[in-house]
Amino acid sequence: TGSNSRHLTSVIRSGGTDYDHSSSNVYNLPSSYGTNCDVWEKDPNGDIDWTETTVDALEAGVKLVS
Repeated sequence: TGSNSRHLTSVIRSGGTDYDHSSSNVYNLPSSYGTNCDVWEKDPNGDIDWTETTVDALEAGVKLVS
């Protein structure tokens, strides 16, 4: 549960390394369900175009940043 005083960011794991958007896309943790969306145009593991293999292998989640 949140009170808008906690903050989340999206995280993906690609190539065994975690990457997050905490420097640019931070969201308030609401007190009810909500939806946010981040777009990862390039695979951050090398700043390269996504391939079917890299998309199939990635893991996605969220991280509490404050």
